[in-house]
This record gives sequence, C-alpha cells and structure tokens, in this order.
Amino acid sequence: MQQLIHKYFALNKSVSLPGIGSFSVEKQNAKLDFIDKTLYAPVYNIRYNKFDGPDKKFYRFLSVETGKDESDVIESLKAYTTQLREEIEKDETITLNGIGTLTKNASGYDFIADNAVQKYFPTITAERIIRQNAEHTVKVGEEERTSTQMHAHFKQQKIKEDNWFVHVLILGAIGIVAIALYYLLK
Repeated sequence: MQQLIHKYFALNKSVSLPGIGSFSVEKQNAKLDFIDKTLYAPVYNIRYNKFDGPDKKFYRFLSVETGKDESDVIESLKAYTTQLREEIEKDETITLNGIGTLTKNASGYDFIADNAVQKYFPTITAERIIRQNAEHTVKVGEEERTSTQMHAHFKQQKIKEDNWFVHVLILGAIGIVAIALYYLLK
C-alpha cells in the first residue's frame, strides 16, 4: 500500500489518508540572485494538514492499480491507516516514503517533510557569456532579421555626429560680443 500512496502522491502532488491527514506539495519558483550570479532551483515543500476528507480520485486510482473493487480498496486503505495510527499511538515514528515522517505530540501529529528531492537540484553559478560576432535573430517591427543584416544596415546610414559644443561656442561668442558692445557704447 505504501508504494501506491507514494505513486499517487508523486503523480498528483497531494494525497489524503483517512484518519491521518492530507499531504500536498507547494512549489516555490526558481530564483536568480543577480549580484552573486547564482541561480537557485525551484523548491518543493511538502505540507501536512490534519484535514483528511475522502478523495474519490485516490480511491479510483487504487482500484485501477490493484484491480480490486473500489469498496474493497477503501476497506484495505482504512485498515492500513488504522495500522499506521496504532503505530503512532505507541510513540513510534512512521515514515511515509517520499513524503516524510509523522510522530505523535500532545495536540496531534508532528510532520517532518522528506525533501530528499532537493539534493538533485543544487544552486548553480550563472554567468553572462558574450560572444563577439555571433549571429542571432533580431525582431524589427514585424520582421525578423539577423544581427549581421542589422550591422550592415547601420553602417550604411551615417550616424550624424552631435556638434553641440560648436553651438555653445557660437552662443558664448555672441554673448561676449554683446557684453563688450554694451560697455563700449556706455
């Protein structure tokens, strides 16, 4: 039964066990730390909830996997979860493979998630690679052109140099002449 519970959990990212609770996976998106040039993989956290309502989809899954009637599957699942609860009541720790471990406390159960999957997704260094003269496509309006075509296009158009300093010099000279004329005529 444990293998079927794990299989259903892996496929559906949640499972509800009668009398014990429900387990679900929450995903945290990948993160990029631009300053440290580090890319963090997505993180999957397993959450435990004491709510354990019946999951008809899970019962159908068990029925198909075992080839038994749904009523027989429900009874065998209840027997299995009753056995798990009895083990917990004896102050034992039960391990649900791929999900986590449950122990008894004063108010119910303590859950420690099995996040073994995280070791397969280490953080990696993300460095920008600049390739000189590497051709790539560029979208210009509604058309796609290559970077080589765009470089040729801009070489054909002469970029007008900005001669702002010439304008400043001319205006400065006019200002100096105007001041000189003002003092000379007085």
